[in-house]
Amino acid sequence: MKYVAIVAVVVILIVAGVWYFSRQRKGPESAGPSQAQATAPLIAPVHVEQWQELNPQGYVNDFANVLNTTTVQGLTRLSAEVDQKAKVQIAVVTIKTLEGDNVEDFANHLFNKWGVGYKGTDRGVMVLLATDDHKYRTEVGYGLERILSNDKVGGFGLDMVPLLRRGDYDGAIDQIVGQIAQVIAQDSHISLDSLANFHPVTHATTLGVTTDRRNQIEAAKRQGDNYYDNGEYDKAINAYQVGLKLAPTNAPLLQALRRAQTAKAAEVKFNQ
Repeated sequence: MKYVAIVAVVVILIVAGVWYFSRQRKGPESAGPSQAQATAPLIAPVHVEQWQELNPQGYVNDFANVLNTTTVQGLTRLSAEVDQKAKVQIAVVTIKTLEGDNVEDFANHLFNKWGVGYKGTDRGVMVLLATDDHKYRTEVGYGLERILSNDKVGGFGLDMVPLLRRGDYDGAIDQIVGQIAQVIAQDSHISLDSLANFHPVTHATTLGVTTDRRNQIEAAKRQGDNYYDNGEYDKAINAYQVGLKLAPTNAPLLQALRRAQTAKAAEVKFNQ
């Protein structure tokens, strides 16, 4: 019995020692959550930027929090005035990331989900900027494609690239929205008080094409397209070549020139 008692005491001491040292390793905070831990959420909020989860907050939707208050207020005033006077809706959207999505698809899906532009006219524009992905997109409704062509809004985008590279998101967004609003105002024959002090900055693009020169290029392409549509292929070719003298690597002009040359060759062959 004496030996049994001794063994029992030893076992109790071993168990107590294991318990004590296990408590020491865990540290005092493991005994239970502190007051801060008890009141903190169990899961940190996730910054969701999938287009399905985004809802409009007004004309300016700065989900990336990169625009200052003055810029937001100015863009809101301008967009509201364009909406009131020209019945055109402009939506500005900034996000951190596209979450792996394609910028064209993201902008198109969000544009349609929000229904930018009044029903039946489809006169709406969305400027999307994904800051961390270094991507931007201007989505234009069918009702404005005549005055805001891919070439034109693409040029506006190139104009703001130097500002984006400097991290001047306020200046970049302010500029492109101002340029878009100017085109809409001119086409609608209205004046916009919000644009009274707006003077678009002319930047040299990465292709070395200034705003004035780009306007000449666009005019040459429009003229060539008109000749092409009328079957005047020689004149179309000449018009495209005028534009290419200003921008030899312009892809739309090169494609249009090849199309016109192919049509001219087919016409000659048919007439022989």
